[in-house]
Amino acid sequence: MKMFYAHPESMYGTEQEDSDVGVMGSMGINVLNPNSPDIQSIVSTMKEYATDDEIQIFVISQIDKCDGVAFRAL
Repeated sequence: MKMFYAHPESMYGTEQEDSDVGVMGSMGINVLNPNSPDIQSIVSTMKEYATDDEIQIFVISQIDKCDGVAFRAL
């Protein structure tokens, strides 16, 4: 099962993010983290030429590749 880990950008790079990803991984879940180096590289490049709406469409396209969404609020 592949899950998109939706969480606030303010949690990127924190112990909580690491813990959440670790817990999901221990349950056998393949986690798609928008803070992964691959996705961050694409978004960083897109910010040079794309609108915010186009970036959101890219993120939604990543969610569409998953079986579900794991949501973490503050």
